[in-house]
Amino acid sequence: MAPKFYSDDLSPPCRAVMMACEALKIPVEYIDTKLLNKEHMSEEYLKKNPMHTVPMLEDGDLVIHDSHVILTYLTEKYGKTEPWYPKDLKQRALVDQKLYFEALLFTRVRAITYPAMFEGVRVPSQKVIKALVEMFEFLEQFLSRTKFVAGDHMTIADISLIGILSTANDIVRVDGKKFPKTVAWMQEMQKQSFYQSKNMEGKEKLKAILNNFLDIIHRIDISTLKYNIDTGKRQSDKTYGKRERMTLKLYILEGSPASRSVLMLADILNITLDIIDVDYFGKQHLTPEFRKINPLHTIPVLVDGDLTLHDSHVILTYLTEKYGRDHSLYPKDVKQRALIDQKLYFDTLIFRRMRNVTAPAIEDGVRRPTEKLLIELQETYNFTEEFLSNTKYIAGESLTLADLSVGATVSTIDRLVPLDAKKYPKTHAWFKTLEQQSFYQKCNKKGLEQVAAVLKNYLDL
Repeated sequence: MAPKFYSDDLSPPCRAVMMACEALKIPVEYIDTKLLNKEHMSEEYLKKNPMHTVPMLEDGDLVIHDSHVILTYLTEKYGKTEPWYPKDLKQRALVDQKLYFEALLFTRVRAITYPAMFEGVRVPSQKVIKALVEMFEFLEQFLSRTKFVAGDHMTIADISLIGILSTANDIVRVDGKKFPKTVAWMQEMQKQSFYQSKNMEGKEKLKAILNNFLDIIHRIDISTLKYNIDTGKRQSDKTYGKRERMTLKLYILEGSPASRSVLMLADILNITLDIIDVDYFGKQHLTPEFRKINPLHTIPVLVDGDLTLHDSHVILTYLTEKYGRDHSLYPKDVKQRALIDQKLYFDTLIFRRMRNVTAPAIEDGVRRPTEKLLIELQETYNFTEEFLSNTKYIAGESLTLADLSVGATVSTIDRLVPLDAKKYPKTHAWFKTLEQQSFYQKCNKKGLEQVAAVLKNYLDL
């Protein structure tokens, strides 16, 4: 029996999976789920997916509610993995990295479309427009090195990205003079039969809807958007060069949950890392030297020889695959792995919700977050409680990478919106189990206390 795929072609993530199924000849049963009719909020749908997101895949007893995990799962189980999702560890890590990049791009598009459609914000702020155009800059840098986004062959990362970028381009035109490689890549993707058959119709329907809600479509001159990137303190090449003998370099911000999750894994697997602290408040991550390592200027960053990874979740899976003593933290079984991957993408959601509170406080002086932002943080516990209703750990009956990643983020959220043990007993029990582990005590506790002290100076909670 073919897997059931719940989708609405208005949604770029849905279209990405549809394109992949067409390209890889993967049979699925399409179940139309109208977002505008709130069919994803029905009692029946919520029983399968408490996060009420679309798309959703149902394959027997397995339910996946993240488009990126659906893509990797379907490709692994039903499709041709090469070259769409390479077996080679480094090549696969590069594909995974771009899938997480797409998740970030999606949030920046949604920061324009959601307020327009549901809150009446017809003209988005310069800040959110700049944030979207910045993604075009990142993509241009990726494509300056390779023909496709994760290498010289088309992969599921290209399919995932073209779905959302085709909609982003309907809002803010990707300038061919400023981003020539990105436009050339888009044109190559647009030629593909799967793009024509599975992306065009939904894209055009969404564009027509957005025309009724947005006053900016195609009327933004991106040449007028000036970036105000303060390079801050510069670290000399000599300082970076001191560490050339080490193979594995990890650039961290100890207060960051993402960095702490990688440190916990390294402790569990006994991996020797050359730790390089990045001065975030000195804006060292914005210096030209750091941007050569990671154009996205995010932290942490792992450098392993000629491979650079700039997403904590991909760093976790890569290190486990390469250095893990067994497969318990990230099993080889495709279903078990999909459940872990799903929670790693869940971590990207709750991390962004946390950052929606902390970043404006630290960067813009917004000392009191809105009630809406605090409610969204509180909702994190609703989701984790649901996940833990049937299992001891966040993705099963044993500790996995998902617990490290989600645990580090939840420990920080707890300092913003305290976890209520009576209301969320299973989440509280899971969290207490993590707190007792030696890796948590050694690698999460110190950084957590540091960031908690910093946030006290910036937030009125």
